[in-house]
Amino acid sequence: MTNIARVRRKKGPALRLVRGGRGEIPFGSLRVTLSPPDAPIAAIVLEEDTWLVLSAEPEMKPPVGGMVRIMTDLLKAEPMAPGSVVVVSGEPLRMLAIVYDLAGEPICRPEWVGEALQGVLAVAEEKGLAILALPLLGVRHGRLPVARFAELLAEAVRKTPPRSLRRVWLMATEQEGQELRRLLAAA
Repeated sequence: MTNIARVRRKKGPALRLVRGGRGEIPFGSLRVTLSPPDAPIAAIVLEEDTWLVLSAEPEMKPPVGGMVRIMTDLLKAEPMAPGSVVVVSGEPLRMLAIVYDLAGEPICRPEWVGEALQGVLAVAEEKGLAILALPLLGVRHGRLPVARFAELLAEAVRKTPPRSLRRVWLMATEQEGQELRRLLAAA
């Protein structure tokens, strides 16, 4: 007769159901995700101030042209309008969302963020973009609450329903991401 040893199994942790997919939140025909998309990003939105200081390169370069031209250009310089969007060519396309006025108080206003979001969606439609990377405009430097950003995004999507834009990657911290999932799913 063979000796059959009894094998005792250790009790392991209880199995849990893990939600699959990439955590996309449907927003009509638009999908909002908090993790980087599989496909290449067509455009990235960057937060900017009225004088385009935030996106300025920190590296000093020798001036091109004479001093008279540089001084003339400085005298003619005008600040960008808060709430506007500046398109900068390149791969991926860069959109500068003007949501800060560093000379003002407060430096960021919800109406500027809302206007910039609508402008970003309009540019995305005009250019036929499919995937867009978007930071939480006004949250980082302007102390706009994540909940208010979510409301403004939902309002912008309702006002300017995207046709060509299929996915928006919201670049957020893990903590902001948890709050955003809850807020956007409810919206």
